Amino acid sequence: MSNSNQAIEQKKIAYLELLAEVASMYYEQQLTQAEIADQLFISRSRISRLIAAAHKEGIISIKVHHFGERAYELEDLLKRAYNLKEVIVVNNLEKTNIETLNQMAAFGARYIDSQIDEVKIIGVSWGRSLAATIEALKGSSASGREIVQIIGGTLNQSSGVDLASLTQKLIAKYNATGIYMNAPLFVNDAKVADELRQQLCIRHALEKARSADLIITGIGAVREEAIPYLWAGYEKLDEYRDLKECGAEGFICAQFYDIQGREVYTEFNDKVIGIRLKELRDVKQVMAIAAGSDKAAAVLGGLRGGYFNVLITDQSCNDGILAIAPHFLIKKRKR
Repeated sequence: MSNSNQAIEQKKIAYLELLAEVASMYYEQQLTQAEIADQLFISRSRISRLIAAAHKEGIISIKVHHFGERAYELEDLLKRAYNLKEVIVVNNLEKTNIETLNQMAAFGARYIDSQIDEVKIIGVSWGRSLAATIEALKGSSASGREIVQIIGGTLNQSSGVDLASLTQKLIAKYNATGIYMNAPLFVNDAKVADELRQQLCIRHALEKARSADLIITGIGAVREEAIPYLWAGYEKLDEYRDLKECGAEGFICAQFYDIQGREVYTEFNDKVIGIRLKELRDVKQVMAIAAGSDKAAAVLGGLRGGYFNVLITDQSCNDGILAIAPHFLIKKRKR
């Protein structure tokens, strides 16, 4: 190395050492910029520039740790990648499942309450997280809103699956008029399903569902234990093998899709009474709420399919999505 190059290198090292010294005094010793300037006989304005340079050179690295709140950088990543209206990712790395559920419900309820002045028709589907969100709603005493059940009823009366109960609770929260889907969730014949959809009360509910200003729904993952729970009484456990063979990963409003967001197992979907997947894309706002790494593929498929534009989830689910598609390279569908 020539003498001139050595001099340049030494000058660079001296400069970096100065940056490190200033950074240490400011961040580790908690000195003010004026105090640092007095000790180093440097102007206060230059101290400010040196601190900025230390950030730029990578000498100072700041990491924000989220405790009990939202993971904002993950939200921004998902929002930009899938052109979503809103994303809330709860940091749940040190929380129990119940704590995560309650915090997601609180954020979801806060979002719904913030939108309610612009909403006249709310469509409601099913899900445990959805049920918790409804419980957390602040609500409103203003009249004139309509709450519509957007899929048929199940025989399971458990919390999160009892559609009539969820609809009734939402009606009470918003002093609204109720429109019930007076039909079963599933019938054994597609022609029978078509005939039921043409019945006046069911057709009216479906029309209201399609014109909703906001639909709130859970996201289901295709797991063997979920089939008898959600379709209790319909003897659908035998369908699980066919669902997996078709590549089904998730379902929204009892309609199945694969990890690319493509509708699958249409012979099953055609027998479901309720709003269809393709119709969800035309609704102004669809808020989906789901948590857990086991829901990652289902949420990712829903994102790719464009079935919702508001997502409430947790960091473990988001981490699962990033593990499957770290660069979001799959082309997105437009809503």
